[in-house]
Amino acid sequence: MQAIQPVLRGAAAGQEPYPPEVRAKAAAMLADGMRALDVARVLGLHRNTIVGWRRQDDFRRQVAAIRQRRRQSDLDTMTADVGIIVDALFQALRSKGKGAAERRFQAGKRLAALLGDDYRRLIEQRHSEEQRERAIAQRERLRRQAIDRAKAER
Repeated sequence: MQAIQPVLRGAAAGQEPYPPEVRAKAAAMLADGMRALDVARVLGLHRNTIVGWRRQDDFRRQVAAIRQRRRQSDLDTMTADVGIIVDALFQALRSKGKGAAERRFQAGKRLAALLGDDYRRLIEQRHSEEQRERAIAQRERLRRQAIDRAKAER
């Protein structure tokens, strides 16, 4: 009689059970600030799947890279917008004649609006992301230290 060998599929066979696109969507959602539970609900996954992915270094790097690209993109967009508004403001300041005061006022108003909420929100977002990344790095250092102490005690 011949022994029946089990057929391993998916995670049991060492394969990732979800396609890379699903992981990429989850990484993008986490980079947007969604909670793991919410990401799992949207994608139809179990929350422990998302939590497990967040523990993997490559997945954390993927989320961090997305955040960095978005930060840089936001900064580039804001820099371009500020440049356009500042050029308009300088032109308005140099202009003379009928309606010059109104053009200066409108250009100043656009610059204030641009730098107002968007600029403040970008700075606050960057600050909170940096704090979160520092806290994660600190937890990782403490975890490694605890592991090293446990190894040394053996």
